[in-house]
Amino acid sequence: MIIESAFFRLPDYLRTVESPGELYESQLVFMFAVALYQELSSRGLFHLLPYIQLNKPYPRGGNRKADVYFRVPTKRLSPELLTRWCVAGVCEENWIEVEYYGGLGIMYGKRQRPIERSATRTKAANALKLLNSLLRLEYYAGEGCKYLLAVFDTKPDEYLPFKSMYVLKPIFEKPGVFNIKIPVDQVIRRRTAYRSMDKRILDELEKAEKASQRELSLDIIVYSIKPIQASGLVTPPPDYAEKSTVHYFYLMRLLEPPRSTAD
Repeated sequence: MIIESAFFRLPDYLRTVESPGELYESQLVFMFAVALYQELSSRGLFHLLPYIQLNKPYPRGGNRKADVYFRVPTKRLSPELLTRWCVAGVCEENWIEVEYYGGLGIMYGKRQRPIERSATRTKAANALKLLNSLLRLEYYAGEGCKYLLAVFDTKPDEYLPFKSMYVLKPIFEKPGVFNIKIPVDQVIRRRTAYRSMDKRILDELEKAEKASQRELSLDIIVYSIKPIQASGLVTPPPDYAEKSTVHYFYLMRLLEPPRSTAD
Protein backbone atom coordinates (compact mmCIF):
# COMPACT_ATOMS: atom_id res chain seq x y z
CA MET A 1 0.00 0.00 0.00
CA ILE A 2 2.91 2.36 -0.68
CA ILE A 3 1.25 4.32 -3.48
CA GLU A 4 -2.03 4.49 -1.58
CA SER A 5 -0.31 5.82 1.55
CA ALA A 6 1.47 8.49 -0.49
CA PHE A 7 -1.91 9.48 -1.94
CA PHE A 8 -3.29 10.33 1.50
CA ARG A 9 -0.38 12.75 2.05
CA LEU A 10 -1.36 14.92 -0.92
CA PRO A 11 -3.93 17.27 0.69
CA ASP A 12 -1.30 18.68 3.05
CA TYR A 13 0.96 19.49 0.11
CA LEU A 14 -1.74 21.28 -1.86
CA ARG A 15 -2.69 23.39 1.15
CA THR A 16 0.81 24.88 1.13
CA VAL A 17 0.35 26.30 -2.39
CA GLU A 18 0.09 30.09 -2.12
CA SER A 19 -2.09 30.50 -5.22
CA PRO A 20 -4.22 27.35 -5.71
CA GLY A 21 -5.73 28.87 -8.86
CA GLU A 22 -2.28 28.73 -10.47
CA LEU A 23 -1.65 25.05 -9.72
CA TYR A 24 -0.64 23.05 -12.77
CA GLU A 25 -0.53 19.35 -13.52
CA SER A 26 3.27 19.26 -13.60
CA GLN A 27 3.35 20.61 -10.04
CA LEU A 28 0.94 17.91 -8.92
CA VAL A 29 3.15 15.25 -10.52
CA PHE A 30 6.15 16.56 -8.59
CA MET A 31 4.17 16.77 -5.34
CA PHE A 32 3.09 13.17 -5.66
CA ALA A 33 6.67 12.04 -6.28
CA VAL A 34 7.73 13.92 -3.14
CA ALA A 35 4.84 12.38 -1.17
CA LEU A 36 5.94 8.95 -2.36
CA TYR A 37 9.52 9.55 -1.26
CA GLN A 38 8.40 10.86 2.13
CA GLU A 39 6.25 7.76 2.59
CA LEU A 40 9.28 5.57 1.88
CA SER A 41 11.45 7.73 4.17
CA SER A 42 8.95 7.36 7.02
CA ARG A 43 9.56 3.61 6.74
CA GLY A 44 13.33 4.10 6.91
CA LEU A 45 13.84 3.44 3.18
CA PHE A 46 15.77 6.60 2.30
CA HIS A 47 17.91 4.77 -0.27
CA LEU A 48 14.95 4.19 -2.62
CA LEU A 49 14.90 7.75 -4.01
CA PRO A 50 16.68 6.73 -7.28
CA TYR A 51 13.88 4.25 -7.96
CA ILE A 52 11.27 7.02 -8.32
CA GLN A 53 11.21 8.39 -11.86
CA LEU A 54 9.24 11.09 -13.64
CA ASN A 55 8.30 10.78 -17.33
CA LYS A 56 9.24 7.12 -17.53
CA PRO A 57 8.73 5.70 -21.07
CA TYR A 58 6.10 2.98 -21.25
CA PRO A 59 7.42 -0.41 -22.38
CA ARG A 60 4.70 -0.67 -25.04
CA GLY A 61 3.78 2.98 -25.58
CA GLY A 62 6.27 4.19 -28.16
CA ASN A 63 7.19 7.73 -27.11
CA ARG A 64 4.44 7.90 -24.46
CA LYS A 65 5.58 8.31 -20.87
CA ALA A 66 4.08 7.68 -17.45
CA ASP A 67 3.99 10.71 -15.17
CA VAL A 68 5.45 8.83 -12.19
CA TYR A 69 7.11 5.42 -12.03
CA PHE A 70 8.37 3.54 -8.98
CA ARG A 71 10.24 0.25 -9.04
CA VAL A 72 10.77 -1.82 -5.92
CA PRO A 73 14.41 -3.03 -5.90
CA THR A 74 13.67 -6.51 -4.60
CA LYS A 75 17.36 -7.43 -4.22
CA ARG A 76 17.96 -4.50 -1.86
CA LEU A 77 15.13 -5.26 0.56
CA SER A 78 14.80 -7.95 3.20
CA PRO A 79 12.68 -11.07 2.57
CA GLU A 80 10.51 -10.15 5.56
CA LEU A 81 9.70 -6.71 4.12
CA LEU A 82 9.05 -8.12 0.66
CA THR A 83 6.67 -10.67 2.16
CA ARG A 84 4.69 -7.97 3.98
CA TRP A 85 4.53 -5.83 0.86
CA CYS A 86 3.39 -8.78 -1.25
CA VAL A 87 0.53 -9.49 1.17
CA ALA A 88 -0.38 -5.77 1.13
CA GLY A 89 -0.64 -5.76 -2.67
CA VAL A 90 2.56 -3.87 -3.54
CA CYS A 91 3.88 -4.45 -7.07
CA GLU A 92 7.50 -4.47 -8.19
CA GLU A 93 6.67 -1.97 -10.95
CA ASN A 94 4.23 0.89 -10.39
CA TRP A 95 2.95 3.14 -13.18
CA ILE A 96 1.07 6.33 -12.28
CA GLU A 97 -0.80 8.71 -14.57
CA VAL A 98 -1.76 12.11 -13.13
CA GLU A 99 -4.66 14.31 -14.21
CA TYR A 100 -5.46 17.72 -12.74
CA TYR A 101 -8.70 19.55 -13.44
CA GLY A 102 -8.44 23.15 -12.30
CA GLY A 103 -9.74 26.58 -13.19
CA LEU A 104 -13.38 26.39 -12.12
CA GLY A 105 -13.49 26.00 -8.38
CA ILE A 106 -12.78 28.53 -5.67
CA MET A 107 -14.15 28.72 -2.18
CA TYR A 108 -16.29 31.68 -1.17
CA GLY A 109 -17.13 31.12 2.49
CA LYS A 110 -19.11 27.87 2.58
CA ARG A 111 -20.22 27.98 -1.06
CA GLN A 112 -18.44 27.00 -4.23
CA ARG A 113 -19.02 28.69 -7.53
CA PRO A 114 -17.10 28.98 -10.80
CA ILE A 115 -14.61 31.80 -11.11
CA GLU A 116 -14.84 34.07 -14.14
CA ARG A 117 -12.51 32.26 -16.51
CA SER A 118 -13.92 29.11 -18.08
CA ALA A 119 -12.37 25.65 -18.10
CA THR A 120 -9.86 25.02 -20.86
CA ARG A 121 -11.67 21.88 -22.02
CA THR A 122 -15.29 20.93 -22.45
CA LYS A 123 -16.77 18.29 -20.20
CA ALA A 124 -16.74 15.73 -23.00
CA ALA A 125 -13.07 16.36 -23.72
CA ASN A 126 -12.29 16.09 -20.00
CA ALA A 127 -14.00 12.70 -19.82
CA LEU A 128 -12.10 11.44 -22.87
CA LYS A 129 -8.85 12.70 -21.37
CA LEU A 130 -9.59 10.71 -18.20
CA LEU A 131 -10.44 7.58 -20.19
CA ASN A 132 -7.30 8.07 -22.26
CA SER A 133 -5.15 7.95 -19.12
CA LEU A 134 -6.88 4.77 -17.92
CA LEU A 135 -6.40 3.14 -21.31
CA ARG A 136 -2.77 4.21 -21.48
CA LEU A 137 -2.22 2.18 -18.34
CA GLU A 138 -4.21 -0.71 -19.78
CA TYR A 139 -2.46 -0.82 -23.17
CA TYR A 140 1.03 0.58 -22.55
CA ALA A 141 2.20 -0.40 -19.06
CA GLY A 142 2.51 -4.17 -19.28
CA GLU A 143 2.89 -5.84 -15.88
CA GLY A 144 2.78 -4.10 -12.53
CA CYS A 145 0.40 -1.88 -10.59
CA LYS A 146 -1.35 0.80 -12.62
CA TYR A 147 -2.75 3.93 -11.02
CA LEU A 148 -4.57 7.05 -12.13
CA LEU A 149 -4.43 10.03 -9.78
CA ALA A 150 -7.15 12.59 -10.55
CA VAL A 151 -7.50 15.85 -8.62
CA PHE A 152 -10.28 18.42 -9.06
CA ASP A 153 -10.48 21.93 -7.62
CA THR A 154 -14.25 21.60 -7.26
CA LYS A 155 -16.82 18.81 -7.49
CA PRO A 156 -16.05 16.44 -10.38
CA ASP A 157 -19.47 16.95 -11.98
CA GLU A 158 -18.36 20.51 -12.80
CA TYR A 159 -15.78 18.98 -15.15
CA LEU A 160 -17.22 15.64 -16.25
CA PRO A 161 -20.47 14.91 -18.16
CA PHE A 162 -22.01 12.28 -15.91
CA LYS A 163 -25.30 12.37 -17.84
CA SER A 164 -23.76 11.31 -21.14
CA MET A 165 -20.76 9.46 -19.66
CA TYR A 166 -22.78 7.74 -16.95
CA VAL A 167 -20.25 4.88 -16.67
CA LEU A 168 -17.87 7.28 -14.89
CA LYS A 169 -20.31 8.52 -12.26
CA PRO A 170 -20.10 5.59 -9.76
CA ILE A 171 -16.33 5.83 -9.35
CA PHE A 172 -16.64 9.45 -8.21
CA GLU A 173 -19.52 8.88 -5.79
CA LYS A 174 -17.78 6.72 -3.19
CA PRO A 175 -14.65 4.61 -2.72
CA GLY A 176 -14.79 0.91 -3.49
CA VAL A 177 -14.29 -1.68 -6.22
CA PHE A 178 -16.05 -1.07 -9.53
CA ASN A 179 -16.40 -2.66 -12.92
CA ILE A 180 -16.82 0.02 -15.56
CA LYS A 181 -17.86 -0.82 -19.09
CA ILE A 182 -16.66 1.73 -21.63
CA PRO A 183 -18.96 1.89 -24.69
CA VAL A 184 -16.49 1.61 -27.56
CA ASP A 185 -18.68 3.10 -30.27
CA GLN A 186 -19.68 6.14 -28.18
CA VAL A 187 -16.05 6.99 -27.48
CA ILE A 188 -14.66 6.78 -31.01
CA ARG A 189 -17.60 8.66 -32.51
CA ARG A 190 -17.20 11.75 -30.36
CA ARG A 191 -15.79 14.67 -32.30
CA THR A 192 -13.33 15.54 -29.55
CA ALA A 193 -11.92 12.00 -29.34
CA TYR A 194 -9.22 12.63 -31.95
CA ARG A 195 -8.03 15.70 -30.06
CA SER A 196 -8.22 14.24 -26.55
CA MET A 197 -7.00 10.66 -27.00
CA ASP A 198 -3.88 8.93 -28.32
CA LYS A 199 -4.18 7.73 -31.90
CA ARG A 200 -2.91 4.30 -30.90
CA ILE A 201 -5.65 3.96 -28.28
CA LEU A 202 -8.29 4.99 -30.80
CA ASP A 203 -6.88 2.40 -33.20
CA GLU A 204 -7.24 -0.26 -30.50
CA LEU A 205 -10.84 0.79 -29.86
CA GLU A 206 -11.62 0.67 -33.58
CA LYS A 207 -10.17 -2.85 -33.75
CA ALA A 208 -12.38 -3.83 -30.83
CA GLU A 209 -15.44 -2.41 -32.59
CA LYS A 210 -14.63 -4.29 -35.80
CA ALA A 211 -14.35 -7.46 -33.73
CA SER A 212 -17.91 -6.80 -32.46
CA GLN A 213 -16.66 -5.88 -28.99
CA ARG A 214 -19.20 -3.31 -27.87
CA GLU A 215 -17.72 -2.60 -24.44
CA LEU A 216 -14.31 -2.48 -22.83
CA SER A 217 -14.47 -3.74 -19.25
CA LEU A 218 -12.12 -2.43 -16.54
CA ASP A 219 -12.02 -3.44 -12.87
CA ILE A 220 -10.96 -0.53 -10.68
CA ILE A 221 -10.50 0.09 -6.97
CA VAL A 222 -11.05 3.72 -6.02
CA TYR A 223 -9.75 5.70 -3.04
CA SER A 224 -10.99 9.23 -2.44
CA ILE A 225 -10.47 12.27 -0.24
CA LYS A 226 -13.35 14.74 -0.15
CA PRO A 227 -14.44 17.63 2.08
CA ILE A 228 -16.28 16.31 5.13
CA GLN A 229 -19.44 17.95 6.44
CA ALA A 230 -19.64 17.18 10.16
CA SER A 231 -20.14 18.95 13.45
CA GLY A 232 -17.19 19.80 15.64
CA LEU A 233 -14.71 20.56 12.86
CA VAL A 234 -12.00 23.13 13.50
CA THR A 235 -12.96 26.56 12.16
CA PRO A 236 -10.40 28.59 10.18
CA PRO A 237 -10.44 32.41 10.29
CA PRO A 238 -13.12 33.84 7.93
CA ASP A 239 -10.60 35.72 5.77
CA TYR A 240 -8.58 32.56 5.18
CA ALA A 241 -11.62 30.40 4.45
CA GLU A 242 -12.79 32.78 1.72
CA LYS A 243 -9.49 32.41 -0.14
CA SER A 244 -9.19 28.64 0.18
CA THR A 245 -9.77 26.17 -2.63
CA VAL A 246 -11.25 22.79 -1.72
CA HIS A 247 -9.82 19.90 -3.72
CA TYR A 248 -11.29 16.47 -4.45
CA PHE A 249 -8.76 13.64 -4.73
CA TYR A 250 -9.22 10.26 -6.41
CA LEU A 251 -6.77 7.40 -6.79
CA MET A 252 -7.83 4.61 -9.15
CA ARG A 253 -5.99 1.33 -9.38
CA LEU A 254 -6.63 -1.01 -12.28
CA LEU A 255 -7.18 -4.53 -11.02
CA GLU A 256 -6.00 -7.43 -13.14
CA PRO A 257 -6.38 -11.14 -12.35
CA PRO A 258 -3.13 -12.95 -11.53
CA ARG A 259 -1.64 -14.82 -14.43
CA SER A 260 -1.86 -18.58 -14.21
CA THR A 261 1.43 -20.43 -14.09
CA ALA A 262 2.10 -23.77 -15.70
CA ASP A 263 2.72 -26.67 -13.36
